[in-house]
Amino acid sequence: MGSTGAACGAAEGWLGDFGIWAKRSCGSGQRGLFGVPSYWGGGGLGRSAQHGRGDDCGAKTFSNDMTLSGNLNIAGNIVQTGSGPWNVEGAYGAMTAAGLASRRSIYDGRKLAVSENAGTVTEVAKNYPQEFTYTFFDANNLLTTALQVPSIYVNRSAAFHIVEVYCEIDAGAMTVNLQNAGTNLLSSDLACSTSGATSSSFVSGKDAVGTGVKIGHVTVSASGNVHRVNVVVKYTVD
Repeated sequence: MGSTGAACGAAEGWLGDFGIWAKRSCGSGQRGLFGVPSYWGGGGLGRSAQHGRGDDCGAKTFSNDMTLSGNLNIAGNIVQTGSGPWNVEGAYGAMTAAGLASRRSIYDGRKLAVSENAGTVTEVAKNYPQEFTYTFFDANNLLTTALQVPSIYVNRSAAFHIVEVYCEIDAGAMTVNLQNAGTNLLSSDLACSTSGATSSSFVSGKDAVGTGVKIGHVTVSASGNVHRVNVVVKYTVD
């Protein structure tokens, strides 16, 4: 196949009457296809899709989808310049630990996992709401305002934010509050009930629970035949 449109040494030009735009690769003397018109089966790519070959230099722009049959090896970084989220979609299968660096993958079960610093494959934790609960129960004696526990829960893992406090009693009446490092957590005391009552109103900043912080229980008032109280604290990890 000859060319009458691009002189030898020219950076780019048309290859004769074939309707193919060729570009010379920097330093290699090779030419790569730059665009194929739709009437040649190019799928309408025209000059809008660029394909370099050899050590082709300079920034490249792809205005259409690109399909690769092999691996995509990148020496630099992947940088998104457009708006919206960055999405990666792929198949799933068995995953092995990274050789030297780190690896992330969608493995068996269609779950996201990572291998950090050639470590064991570990499923990525989802930031779903979690909870801890505690119960006071005395079958023989009534629960009273003497029920004060300065450290009912100690955060030994990661920082989190409390999103809801739930309180349920078996009978009678009781109001409670929680304390974050000795200071009330709820902006107003929570009136427990036999069907369960909730509060999501917090003293500013006290819904944040750092690592090592202790959560306390405060019984503000109690009356009637209260023998059991359940408290559930819902939170999300930071």
